[in-house]
Amino acid sequence: MNKQQILELIKSSRKVIGLSQKEMAKKLEITQAQYGRYELGTSQVSLDKLIKIRRNIRIRYLYGI
Repeated sequence: MNKQQILELIKSSRKVIGLSQKEMAKKLEITQAQYGRYELGTSQVSLDKLIKIRRNIRIRYLYGI
């Protein structure tokens, strides 16, 4: 899986669980603009943030919250 595929997976997963970029950014304690740059691939996502994104998507997907 390449970088673009990972970014698309993050974006589509966020949409599936019903979170806006603003809501996801709030959970990550960053601005919506920064999160948007993550999804576009114009800003490097730190490993810590990537783990938090995965955790938020997985928890909401599994538990429907």
